[in-house]
Amino acid sequence: RVGLYLHSLSRDWLVLQKNPDLLLNPASNAKLATAATALMRLGPAYRFETIYAALGDIVDGKLKGRLYVSGRGDPTIT
Repeated sequence: RVGLYLHSLSRDWLVLQKNPDLLLNPASNAKLATAATALMRLGPAYRFETIYAALGDIVDGKLKGRLYVSGRGDPTIT
C-alpha cells in the first residue's frame, strides 16, 4: 500500500498523488526526508544543546540532590 502527495514548492501545482488520504505508518525513507530537511534548515554546523543543572551536594562522587536535564532534541543522549 502506498500513500503519496507531491506538491511543488516553487510552483503552486500538484505534481502527483496516489491515495493521499490513506493513513499509514511512516516508512524508513521518511527519515531521509526529515534528515535532509533538518540539514537544509539547521546547517551542517548545528549542534544540539543540552543543559545539565544540579541542586545539592556531591558526596563520594554521587549527587545527593536533584539533577535537571533540559534537552533540545539531542538524539545521542542515553
